[in-house]
This record gives sequence, structure tokens and C-alpha cells, in this order.
Amino acid sequence: MPQVVLRGRLRAAYDLLPEDTLRLIDVGCDHGYLSAFFLENHPEGKALLIDKREGPLAKAALATSPYEKSGRATLSLSDGLSVWHPEAQDTVVIAGMGGREILSILRQTLDLVLVPEDYTLRLVWQAMRDVALVREMFRLAGAEAGEQKLVEDRGWVYSADTAVFTKDALVKLQNSDNKDSTGGEVEDWLGPIFGEGGLGPIFGEGEMGAALADNYCRRQIRIARGEIAGLNGEKKLRREALVEELARNLAGGE
Repeated sequence: MPQVVLRGRLRAAYDLLPEDTLRLIDVGCDHGYLSAFFLENHPEGKALLIDKREGPLAKAALATSPYEKSGRATLSLSDGLSVWHPEAQDTVVIAGMGGREILSILRQTLDLVLVPEDYTLRLVWQAMRDVALVREMFRLAGAEAGEQKLVEDRGWVYSADTAVFTKDALVKLQNSDNKDSTGGEVEDWLGPIFGEGGLGPIFGEGEMGAALADNYCRRQIRIARGEIAGLNGEKKLRREALVEELARNLAGGE
């Protein structure tokens, strides 16, 4: 079986896995490359691959076939985390789907999964859209934001993030609603990496890295501005102030 090569946003997600991860819970596993790469590089590790569509799961079965035969990979045609039984040193990865879908999966977890009172859910997530909303809902629920990686993939700049949920934070997220959104903070749009000291060499040194960072920030500003039209009152004022703050993160303003 040829070795899997992992690039772009999935490599960023892989790089964020805690070093002591013993089992990868790959939600929306698609072709299974992330899990296959993890299993290749962690001889002691296991993976639970979950997808609600038969086609992608069949591709994942091909990618992880040797590991499935040896019992290190388990594939499940199911939705969200419904088949997950939490174990110590599990890391849940939800990547490549919309932010609202990620929130929906996590909000349903306590209805489907028996989560011990003292359990902490370690999450690596990468949303294709509504990234700021996910960060805001996590923050309001009391989840602990962790490391963030930004990466260019096929002309787009993606963010992969980590978060840690206690059971109490999962309860708060379950009881929350997107309507609770206050309009967000600058860190919700740009991520913790920007709050720790500005842009820095996030995309590498030199003009190319600076251009990518600039491109990422400007994209977040366009998204924020696009949402202002649908807001009113205090939320609109907060979003307008947020756009100004985002603009100040760019050299020379916006």
C-alpha cells in the first residue's frame, strides 16, 4: 500500500493532534487520508472513521484497509458522534465541513453519547465557512481555545484550530443558539494566533508570507462587512466596530 501524503488543511489539522493521542475520531472522514496518515505514523494508534455517506466511507475503507483488517481502524456509516464511546487520549477531528454543521454535531453529542462527568473532549476543527461563529459559540460556552494553524490550500487560506471541552462546556454549548451571537470579537475572526502578538511570520517570511497574511485578513473583513447588512441595533454597532479593529490589523489599514 503506497504511503499517504497529507498536505494543506488536512496536514494542518494533523499537526494539531496532541502528541499523546491514542485514538483518532475522524468525523466526516471523507476519503480517510487523515486517519490513514495518522495510523501510518502512530503504530500504537487506532482510528474510528465516521461518515454519513456510503461513497466517501467506501473510499476511506480502501485507504485504511490494512488497518481495518488488523483491528486498528473501525469504520462507521453514521452521523456525527453517535457511535463514539469516549476513551482517554481520544482526539476528535471535525474538518472540511461548514461551521454550523460542526456546531450541530457537538450540540447533539450529549443526547447521543454517554460522556463521563470528568471527561475532557479534545477537539481539532477546521471549518470551511462560519469560522468566527464557531469560535464565538465555543468561547461563550467556556471551551478552552488552543493552538491555531493557518495554511494555504489550492489558493485559499484555511484555519485549523483546537479546543478543549469539559462536560459543563458541552452542556452550555448544547443549550446555546446561534442567535446568542453578540457579533464576535476580533479573535473570533482572526483566531488566537493573532491575539498573541499580531500577524508575525504566520505564513512564512518574505513578501509571499506577508501577502498571504494580508489576503487572509482582508477576506475576514469582507465576510464581516457582508454580514452587517443583516444586523441591526447593538449587534450592528458591534460588527461595525469589529470591522474597524480588523482593518487595523492590516499594515496601512483597509
